[in-house]
Amino acid sequence: MFDNVLFPTDGSLWAEAATDYVLDVAAAHDATLYALYVVEPRVPQASLREVVVAQLTEEGQAVVDDVAEAARDRGVDVETDVVLEHESVATTVVEYAQRRGVDLVVLPTHGRHGLPERVLGSVTERVVRTSDVPVLTVRVDVE
Repeated sequence: MFDNVLFPTDGSLWAEAATDYVLDVAAAHDATLYALYVVEPRVPQASLREVVVAQLTEEGQAVVDDVAEAARDRGVDVETDVVLEHESVATTVVEYAQRRGVDLVVLPTHGRHGLPERVLGSVTERVVRTSDVPVLTVRVDVE
């Protein structure tokens, strides 16, 4: 049913907790997992942008490498990518899913910027509203 599953991760505790779930989905469907980290270079000074992008890209690569290692341990085919944010993180995720022919996007209900009292994180909510493919949200308890 699902051949290509996208897991946008920000390295947060919520994303880490959702990793096993997304691996279960990918393994059950013998799907390729795409682990994606979107770099958000929000810096007040343009002169710092290059340094911040390099540092965030390195951080993002470590995050998707961890997901890839877990996927390989479970026998799941995986591809990783670290991309620079376009208009917004949600737009970048949706565009990435379209380019890769993704069948399903899996996101935790909260992310790095998530507040426990919110039902969905703002990125997750925007992806749910704008994605052309199904989006599975995973509610995880992180304390």
